Amino acid sequence: MRPDDLIAGYVADVAEQLPIRMRSDVALELRSLLQEDLEARAEAAGRTPDEAMTLEMLRAFGHPSRVAERYHPEWSIIDPGDTRSFVLAGVIGGALLAGATSSPTGSTTTRPSGPRACRGSSPCGRAKARCSPSPRFAAPGRPSCTGSTWLRASPSWPC
Repeated sequence: MRPDDLIAGYVADVAEQLPIRMRSDVALELRSLLQEDLEARAEAAGRTPDEAMTLEMLRAFGHPSRVAERYHPEWSIIDPGDTRSFVLAGVIGGALLAGATSSPTGSTTTRPSGPRACRGSSPCGRAKARCSPSPRFAAPGRPSCTGSTWLRASPSWPC
């Protein structure tokens, strides 16, 4: 085979593994790079390029799939140049979020259970007939067990 045919076949093998929009540019660049390398090798050896010299050059250049990998754009979610800023923003945002979700005393307010629950008795011992289990079903002007009364640290039930 002629050296030009070997180079053309090699370039075609590389190009078929690339995205379509890159194929023609990479093929043109790769073909000229290989031609220049072959001419330099032939000049250094003092002879005309032949099939053996071309195959040796192509083996040294690498397998077509490896060469195609070199031309693929590197895919990343965060641009490597922005990594430091991203980490800094993540740490600051995480600290702010942690500070905003924790209570100042370190305790959390939970929904009353047991005798203080909505359908139980009030702290004064009387039944809570005026306490409704859901704000949807609460009568106008009557408190409900859900809503703002649960957010108080020490809920006050009407007795």
